[in-house]
Amino acid sequence: MIKLNKLVLCMSTLGLSTISLPTFAAASEQQEIQQLRAEVAELRALIQQQAATQKQIVAEQKARPVVVASAPAVVVAQAPAAPAPANAKPGWFTLPDGQTQVKLYGSIRADATYDFKGTNADTTNINNPTNKVPLNSANATEDALNVTAATTRFGLDFSRPSDIGEITGKIEADFMGSSGTNGTGSLRVRHAYVNVGKWLAGQTTSPFVNVDT
Repeated sequence: MIKLNKLVLCMSTLGLSTISLPTFAAASEQQEIQQLRAEVAELRALIQQQAATQKQIVAEQKARPVVVASAPAVVVAQAPAAPAPANAKPGWFTLPDGQTQVKLYGSIRADATYDFKGTNADTTNINNPTNKVPLNSANATEDALNVTAATTRFGLDFSRPSDIGEITGKIEADFMGSSGTNGTGSLRVRHAYVNVGKWLAGQTTSPFVNVDT
């Protein structure tokens, strides 16, 4: 009789335990559902925030001015200029060889005379048309205007160092021609020579002439 009561008691306890298990499981499942809903809501909020940030970035990029990058300028390398020689002279030009120097020079000169009583041939440019026009129709030899530019000069000097010393030279011409008066207007060479040290070869002023006068 005692054993039967114990068995009944154990079965009653087991029944109570079996009845309480579904209630606990339902409560735990409800908590998980609530937690999942909270996480989904949080993820949705993050996605919406990310979308709003992306829209703001796109709007800012569209509002910015468009900057077009220009192509870099092409730099053309230039060959270095030839160094001036050690004996460079002011006003002279150095040729591409870097040694020879030249200088151009010249002068323009015009002479005019007015003869009241006859033409003076010594100051007349024979080829000048002003000598052909008489200013006095009654007497062509009076009141004559004579103009000439025959003494206009132009020339070239050059210089170059060498093993035997500096080589210099000159070429100069005017329009005096070959006459002994004020010229014919034709080209005449006055100087054409080369000079090395104390030696000179070519055409120039005679050494017996006083060049100061």
